[in-house]
Amino acid sequence: MWSHEPVVHITSKRFKDRHLDTITVKVYCNQEDLTLTCNGNPVALKERKGTGSQTIYLFDVSLDAGYNQIVATASGISDRVEFRKVAEANQDYILPKGESAGIMDSLFQSDNGDENVRNWFSDGVEDAQLPELEFPEGYLSIKDRVCDLLKEEH
Repeated sequence: MWSHEPVVHITSKRFKDRHLDTITVKVYCNQEDLTLTCNGNPVALKERKGTGSQTIYLFDVSLDAGYNQIVATASGISDRVEFRKVAEANQDYILPKGESAGIMDSLFQSDNGDENVRNWFSDGVEDAQLPELEFPEGYLSIKDRVCDLLKEEH
């Protein structure tokens, strides 16, 4: 069980700009009476995955031009997000090839040549040339221990 408290959570809220006419909205919910609306209009359930208190609900939502208010409600609680329909994909959401020092590039090529994400724990990363890590004096790093940081705080 995710929680003993009622849960309604719309995923992927950080990605506000959406360029597709129809998007799939995923909602985590441990209640049976989940509803979804877009700009006040009910949206039909596409698919429900899981059972009982660990359920993922999927909805295909048609976006209007401009801002779209999505609200998921169940058992008196709700979650909401505002997506903006844009003409083209927001480039800030895309990692350009070559900007990861080669570390991520091999992960974004599937075995059949599609540009989908490969299995993240595949062998592709083991051969990647990793950049040298730098730990400049006077800056916090992964080498610092939490207990030492807490001592300095007081």
